[in-house]
Amino acid sequence: SSQLTNVILSDVPADKSGVASGTNTTVRQVGNALGIAVIGTLVTTQTVSHAVRKVGSSGTIPDGSKPGILAQIHQLGSNFQPAPGTNTVVRAELTRILGSSVSSAATEAILFATLVITAG
Repeated sequence: SSQLTNVILSDVPADKSGVASGTNTTVRQVGNALGIAVIGTLVTTQTVSHAVRKVGSSGTIPDGSKPGILAQIHQLGSNFQPAPGTNTVVRAELTRILGSSVSSAATEAILFATLVITAG
C-alpha cells in the first residue's frame, strides 16, 4: 500500500500532494468497506439459499419439522442452531447442512472477489 501511494503521488505536484494523498486514502477505505459489505452479504445470502435448498430436499429431516426449521434459517442465517431436544440424527443432519452451506457460500464469495480483483 505504501509503495502504491508513492507511485500515485509521484506524478502529483507537491502543492497538491496532500489533497491527492487524502483522496487516495478515502477511496481505498471506501473500497475496503464496500468490499467487506458486499462479500459479507453474499456469504450470508448464499448460506441461507444453500441451507434452505438442502433442508427442503433432505430425507432425514421430517417434513413436519421443515417449515419451522426453514423459518429459523431465514431469520438467523448462519447463526441457526437446532432447537434443544432435536433428534440426534436430525441435529447431525442440520449441522452438516449448515456447515456445507457456509463452505459453499464462502467459496462462491471468494470466487466473486477474485473475479472483481481480476477485472480491476
